[in-house]
Amino acid sequence: MRRTDLILKLALEGQDSLSQRNDQEQHFPDFSVPEVSLTPSKITEELAPSINEPSEPPTCLLAEQSPTFSLKTSVQSNGLKLLETVTTPPNRSTSFKSTESVDLPKASTLSASGSSTSSSSSSRSSTCSSSTSSKTDPFMTDEDEEYLLPSQAVIEQESSQSSGSESTQSDQEKEEGPPKKRRKGQISKKKMAKILRDSGKQYISLSKSKKIVAAKKMGPPCTSRCRLKCSEKISENQRANIFQSYWNLASLTRQRDFISGCMKVICPKYQYKMINSNRKSKHAFHFKVNLVETRVCKVFFKNTLGINDRPIRTVIDKINSEGVVEPEMRGKHGKQTKISKDTITGIKKHIELVPRIESHYLRKQTTREFIDGGKNLMDLFRDYKEDCLKEGRQPAQFHSYRKIFKTDYNISFFVPKKDQCELCTSYGIADEKQKLELREKYENHILEKDLSRKEKEDDKKQVKNNFIVSCYDLQAVLPLPKGEVSTFYYKSKINAYNFTITELAKDSCECFVWNEVEGLRGANEIGSCVLRYLKNKSEAVNNGELEIVFYSDNCCGQQKNQFIFSMYMYALANLKIKSITHKFLIAGHTQNENDSVHSVIEKEVKKCLRSGPIYVPEQFIGIIRTARKRGTPYKVNELCYNDFYDLKDLANECGSRFTKNTEGGVVKLSDIKIIKFVKSENAQLQIFYKTSYGDPIFKEINSSAPRSTRQSRKNFQLKKLYTARLELGDRKKHDLKSLIDNSLIPQCYAHSFYNSIID
Repeated sequence: MRRTDLILKLALEGQDSLSQRNDQEQHFPDFSVPEVSLTPSKITEELAPSINEPSEPPTCLLAEQSPTFSLKTSVQSNGLKLLETVTTPPNRSTSFKSTESVDLPKASTLSASGSSTSSSSSSRSSTCSSSTSSKTDPFMTDEDEEYLLPSQAVIEQESSQSSGSESTQSDQEKEEGPPKKRRKGQISKKKMAKILRDSGKQYISLSKSKKIVAAKKMGPPCTSRCRLKCSEKISENQRANIFQSYWNLASLTRQRDFISGCMKVICPKYQYKMINSNRKSKHAFHFKVNLVETRVCKVFFKNTLGINDRPIRTVIDKINSEGVVEPEMRGKHGKQTKISKDTITGIKKHIELVPRIESHYLRKQTTREFIDGGKNLMDLFRDYKEDCLKEGRQPAQFHSYRKIFKTDYNISFFVPKKDQCELCTSYGIADEKQKLELREKYENHILEKDLSRKEKEDDKKQVKNNFIVSCYDLQAVLPLPKGEVSTFYYKSKINAYNFTITELAKDSCECFVWNEVEGLRGANEIGSCVLRYLKNKSEAVNNGELEIVFYSDNCCGQQKNQFIFSMYMYALANLKIKSITHKFLIAGHTQNENDSVHSVIEKEVKKCLRSGPIYVPEQFIGIIRTARKRGTPYKVNELCYNDFYDLKDLANECGSRFTKNTEGGVVKLSDIKIIKFVKSENAQLQIFYKTSYGDPIFKEINSSAPRSTRQSRKNFQLKKLYTARLELGDRKKHDLKSLIDNSLIPQCYAHSFYNSIID
């Protein structure tokens, strides 16, 4: 619960208390409720001396036999101060403690007694006489909030245990860990209902009916025919004080102690009791008013406290031989059914069998593991249950499987896609204060988004034979073999990659396909595909005035880095291209024409899976070629390991330092929105850049280098990235071999592809 929510809760309680006081004054004009003014200085001066002294019981509460309450504080090693309520039963030396873990910044301000001075209407009404303490003003300042009276400690510890501070919540949310069912810092409905119920407030039932349970009210006194004449001994004003004090305890344990202290066993003068009778002892009830014990009848006792027979019967059943009410043991008996270690090990073993998939979009931004979304948690549990039955083991229940999956692992079924902009979403859900802080950043962000889209539309209008505008992107990984066979899900598979370059304003798209034994998916592989595309366009146009513009997202690992930029410079030096411009779309708004291409291919894959699994990359290539039903089919370039170049070596040997501009300013690649490489008439290369789509002119990067360096770039022989196929991991080899041995991969595909990569 946030601090503001807690203050609001106290404010509402203060209004209820004030309204109750006004009603009591209207019905009982002689009744006057003393008020207590709580300020830090007053608490420090008047209440601090009594912090470690036992508090006197309220004069309106308990009789001579009532238990005595005292408060003690202690400091733990972690700095948390404990508030202990020590209860001593009547006429007994035995006592027990009720320890409340409460954050008490200034222990010296705690006391069990209060002041009876008057205060403003916003002060909290006292529940008893001047010796009882009231609640804190709901509109207290940050300084006043540190001073808490013991009467507040019960409710404060209830909420503080569940809520925690807002700063702790923020720190915990930054750490990546297993997902939680409820957001940290939020008190549960069950906990809130318990707090309100124990305080006698109105609450919503947790049953299916969700009915509203009314607040507790004091019942009528006994009739004039009562032989104890209770109404003559205790006035209505005193009854109201007792009622309010009882429910302000706000703790079921303390309320039972209160009832126990107001009861004692009596032996009648004459009793006719049969042998072996189950008849229980009789009890007398009393209140202490003005330090005088006053006996009352049971009806008067129940109606004054607003309770029925059940709490009284519970207290009688729970009193032990020492006269102490036994603590509440519901959920604390230690006899809960526990899952055996073997069962937990079996669940974890099954979860770990599911192969992990590396996130396509957030590889370097999250440590969360991802598994194929073809199944859900219930499907995994069904498979686990079938495995247990086959092995003759007793499976666990679904809730146990789900708890281990959620708490012991950081796994998600779906790869997180950046469909929504983080900044736009944060601004949309922010409050007014946060929006003021984010407004300038948000407005600049939206302006850049609009300008980038306008720039893209303007470039599309200028497309002609020697002016090409393209965008490129890498499609999500396709694991092979892929099919509806359940065993495929639990086996590690080989990954196939598809890199697409789509020309804007033209009905053209090129796909570059390879698998993980041929290469990875870093800057070297992406740059090699782009270089191959540039060579093809340069040869097709065969015009030294060719200008090419690229659009892409801001992925630093794949395209926004010095290795890709060095490849552009190498292409200008060796190909008939006048300029290459790369424009980076705004983060969160990188939608482009490649998304449509990827969607068409994915739909075709799903369609083909209806007729059978996809086993090898050759089948995937065939699907891409036939995916487009209208217009020009996608052109597919099938790549192998010797098609990739070592662009990092090119950057080291022939690249430039993209760190300073010609004005001496620092260049940050992350801030660049547009970068343009131009080849002048004397074959000299110039690099220009913009950090905003709204910048009127380009700035130039200082790319001056010795003439020998320019010559080496012209005649530089690109180094091959790989000299042989890449090795698969041991687990992946083992899983693929088991699929072949179990005839889940046909022998024709095993001989033509798999045997060569797993041997």
